[in-house]
Amino acid sequence: MQNSRDQIKFDVIRIIADELEIAADAIKEDTSLQNDLEADSLDTINIGLAIEEKFSILLDDETVQKFTEVKYIIDNLAKILT
Repeated sequence: MQNSRDQIKFDVIRIIADELEIAADAIKEDTSLQNDLEADSLDTINIGLAIEEKFSILLDDETVQKFTEVKYIIDNLAKILT
């Protein structure tokens, strides 16, 4: 199944909002998970797991550890899914 970048962005922002229990409109592409949203390493792992479930993919630990900015997550998923 093909996913557009816009759909990936929408889904990633919803996942992050759900996992961190914050409003989706507070999350932009340049948002830093750690600096802006105060996500810790466990939050990042949970976001990675939710992304794997949503998109039916497997992400290696190294990739998930690099989930620092929303744009990075979207760009990497776009490469995998499109």
